[in-house]
Amino acid sequence: MIRIVPLILSAFLLLLPQESRRRPIYPAAGVTWTLVQHPSNYTCSWSTGLTTTTCTVATTATTAGNLLIIMGAVFVTHSGVPTSPTYTSANGDTFTHCPNSHADIAGTVTRQTIDCYYVLSAAGAATSLNMIINPHTHAGDMSVEVFEVHRSTGTAVFDTDNNTTNASCTSCNGPALTLTGTDFVAVSGSFEDVPTAINSPYTNPTDLDSNAVFGGFGGALNQSSYTTSIFTQTSAGKVALASTAFK
Repeated sequence: MIRIVPLILSAFLLLLPQESRRRPIYPAAGVTWTLVQHPSNYTCSWSTGLTTTTCTVATTATTAGNLLIIMGAVFVTHSGVPTSPTYTSANGDTFTHCPNSHADIAGTVTRQTIDCYYVLSAAGAATSLNMIINPHTHAGDMSVEVFEVHRSTGTAVFDTDNNTTNASCTSCNGPALTLTGTDFVAVSGSFEDVPTAINSPYTNPTDLDSNAVFGGFGGALNQSSYTTSIFTQTSAGKVALASTAFK
């Protein structure tokens, strides 16, 4: 009986296709995300009644196939409730609007608005990217951030996004999300006061605008589960926040 078992095993191996016998089978490699660059422009502004304005971010030449994300944060000051600024498009590559990353909150003298666009596979060689906005009736300022992120294998896939607002917070929680892969998560906020910090793992990058716009941006690489972003601003005030994930 002991001799029969090896004979049966040998016969079974002979029945396998030759390729199966030659090549070991390995598990599929996991996805790894790498931050390539995160340029910004925090100095865009417009005057009352201007129909549209374009905010341009200068970039190091982008690489074909990489994920591109462009996020904008608007701060409008006006007595009375100002009209919501509308993001109309982004260009410099073929951008798609993040479906649930627009958020807007108004008070008696200020309004905060954010939005987002992305390219899953960059055309490459872009040295500037633009966000175009229709400011409507009031003057305002906008900060814009670009993320270029490299996926170790294959092409990026949009996973999920969400937004939230808060009428008064100093420690301000972002929206809830459920990830379905190993993701790069980008977060953004427009604040009524100066943003001073964001929690880990949003360190790739952490970019906080202390100018008139009070925008905040962060990124988290290689996330298999979602951590709610927590931005801190100097004093209690309004905030619009969004999180956008790619797998």
